[in-house]
Amino acid sequence: MTTTFPAASQMSLSGGTWFVLSSGPNVIRVWGSSLSGLERVYVDEALVSERRSLGRVSLHEFSLDGQQHCVAIAVKHLGMQLECVWTIEGVPVKKLRTFVDTSRALSPKLVASAAAVAIFSGAISALFRFPPWLSCVLIAAMYPAIVRPISLGVEEVAI
Repeated sequence: MTTTFPAASQMSLSGGTWFVLSSGPNVIRVWGSSLSGLERVYVDEALVSERRSLGRVSLHEFSLDGQQHCVAIAVKHLGMQLECVWTIEGVPVKKLRTFVDTSRALSPKLVASAAAVAIFSGAISALFRFPPWLSCVLIAAMYPAIVRPISLGVEEVAI
């Protein structure tokens, strides 16, 4: 199985989370799966550390250009956020964390409109004795307009 290495940090529910860190000419990529707990650290596409972690914090230590590097992955906010802290010789260099923006997931105005349409279609179905599944089909057809996708990503945080 070949691994596709991203150029920038990214997060997805199916593909896991990638934290991309630059160290001079070297690129450090940290990958973690929230489903299996598997974590891998790559330096220039070469695997340098791998471990399965179901705890709150895991450490990956390796040597690069004669310096001791450490990548700490921490689970925050009941598993809703990952934080990656990279240190060289014990000095923090960079901190990245994931975010999930659900502010656009459900619009109250659209939910109210959908509820009104559901009540109206139920009343019409009962009045004209349409089959109940017809109301279900109408409500299901409105679902994409009501629910908007959430935004997933990785951001850099000041140390």
